[in-house]
Amino acid sequence: MQASPSPSPSPSSDSNSDSAPAEPDRAARLHLLARATDPLPASALEQQRHDGIERLRKLLETDLLALSRRASPDDFADIYLGFLAEIERFAAFCAYPELSGRALVAVGGGFSVGKSSLLNALIGASVLPVQIDPTTTLPAYVLAAPTDGVCALNLYAQRIELNAAEFASLTHDERERHGTQIGRLLQAAFVGRSTFPWPRLAFIDTPGFRAGTLGTQADAARAQMQLDAAQAVLWVLPIKQGTVPETDLALLARLRPEQPKLIVLSGADLVPEADRERIVAQVQQVLRTRNLAVQAVLPVSRQPKYRALLEPLAAQLESWQALAHDARFAHRFKALFVRYARGLQAERQAAELERHHLNRLLTLVPEAALPDALPLRQAADARSQLRAAVLTELDTLRNRFFTELAQIGQAVGVALPQPHEIDLIDIGGEPRLRAYLAALAQQPAGATPASAPASAAAHASQIQALHRALHVLRQPAAPTHAPGLLRRQRLAPTALAALRQPATPTHAPRLLRRQRLAPTALAALRQSAAPTHAPGLLRRQRLAPTALSVLQTQGAAP
Repeated sequence: MQASPSPSPSPSSDSNSDSAPAEPDRAARLHLLARATDPLPASALEQQRHDGIERLRKLLETDLLALSRRASPDDFADIYLGFLAEIERFAAFCAYPELSGRALVAVGGGFSVGKSSLLNALIGASVLPVQIDPTTTLPAYVLAAPTDGVCALNLYAQRIELNAAEFASLTHDERERHGTQIGRLLQAAFVGRSTFPWPRLAFIDTPGFRAGTLGTQADAARAQMQLDAAQAVLWVLPIKQGTVPETDLALLARLRPEQPKLIVLSGADLVPEADRERIVAQVQQVLRTRNLAVQAVLPVSRQPKYRALLEPLAAQLESWQALAHDARFAHRFKALFVRYARGLQAERQAAELERHHLNRLLTLVPEAALPDALPLRQAADARSQLRAAVLTELDTLRNRFFTELAQIGQAVGVALPQPHEIDLIDIGGEPRLRAYLAALAQQPAGATPASAPASAAAHASQIQALHRALHVLRQPAAPTHAPGLLRRQRLAPTALAALRQPATPTHAPRLLRRQRLAPTALAALRQSAAPTHAPGLLRRQRLAPTALSVLQTQGAAP
């Protein structure tokens, strides 16, 4: 039988009671639990947003799954999980639209490595809970806001307000300290600070995880999802480790290669300066060996005495503000739909190729084997037709999805139209390739358009290559098979004229010969046919009277 949770320690018995937040009483704890599980929206706008997101979920969990049972690519499980993860991020964005137009910097790392302490040191204020076993149990966004405050998304993606004590209690040891696990019911927390120094950045403090424990594997998966959605990553390691653990290397290897990354070594004040340089070089060597590209490896400390160590990191964060752009939910949703459609198209092409091969074989097999071969062709036809039908229904489902998405975006004040597939192509980290090419086409050669990505200015050769590509696209394109097409064009009138002439029969000489012989043969048939034994009959006819007279004479003699 499971033991009941231990009571919360009293401030007088806790040696760290001066630094620990005042704990809510039992009634306040139950009130927080009720708000964390309340499904009712607080306003008509939230009701509209909530209903729209639920309709999106229904489209995915009902209609999309029904399509997948009929036909789906091999990686459909990854596609479906990507949809669910994106829906959760979209729900968080709708509940807190202030995230729009900010570059999201994810702060990742293992269990209790000092992520929250690093953010507090960077901001210059204690905004995240830091205490015994300091780590948050849910993703916490930290960003600039007109006034200080904390809110969270509850179990039903409804926005609820939290006070400082409630937020500080949502740690991994919440069950031992308070007898509840409300942090597991909340989807995300949002911390707004008027003193936040980077107006176009937003930090997300991802949940810590400890390798090899079942309870924290979900935290690792949750952290991976948040890291993937960020525009840049700060990865925190304790400097006293002296290297990068294998679990951290595995997570870093799964991140996007083009995603800017910084390795931050926390607790730099705990080792001598000479050891810092040695550990930095050792970490850089490990990353090079694993082919993991990072912008820098920076030792930092939260102690005011070593605040100078934070200056290189602060300068890098200042440059990352240029990464800010509008929300890309529509692009990521479209990319998942395109991935599904391309998987079905590949399977349909495979079925068509199989049918083509079977048609060739059917012309070679003996007639007795046709009953065995025809079902194979019919099965290939059925697979091709099924995938064609599912592709049509997938297009309809996608249009319904983006219509609903655009309505939700209109409700929260963010335009979310369905992007074109060409808009999914990244160039220098900029997703809007078509807009960039349009701006580039209006610029003189060698100039960088105002809408170009920051990295494009540093790559003049890339810009020149785009200018050359645009010049080629503007020219009339010669067909690849022009000689063959022209030859056919010259021969076409002659061939058409020949087709219009009366066709000469293939066996004309034989037919003409028979035509000439036909009258002669017909005349011969019309003549009385001479009997085959005519000479013998005539001879008998001549001898018959003589023989008859002889017989009569002999018969008359007595």
